Amino acid sequence: MQTDLQISRQSATLRVKVEETLRQAIASGRFKPGQRLVERELCEMLGVGRTSVREAMRQLEAEGIITSYPHKGPVVSTITYEEAQQLYTVRALLEGFAGQQFAEHGTAADIAKLQAAVVEFEAAAES
Repeated sequence: MQTDLQISRQSATLRVKVEETLRQAIASGRFKPGQRLVERELCEMLGVGRTSVREAMRQLEAEGIITSYPHKGPVVSTITYEEAQQLYTVRALLEGFAGQQFAEHGTAADIAKLQAAVVEFEAAAES
């Protein structure tokens, strides 16, 4: 089994580390939308016990990242077209507000950094 998801036991609680690792694995596409998450396999991949995995999965389910189905178990949630549309609508509003706040409160140094980033972006887009 793959061991690159192993959790090191340090300061943050183990549940939080498992939660973050699973969240990142889902966000990066390691676990695909609709993919079933088998507790036993996750325990082996992460190198942790069932309790930590169950607690993390409960939190991810509360956030809507995972959906549990009777007789099937937890799966990576999928997003509908309408939900995506709503998310992008909210994102557009937030980005517009962020731009307005930057225009009103950005320092000369901030504006110079933004201009440099735009130049880098244009160069990357052209290449």
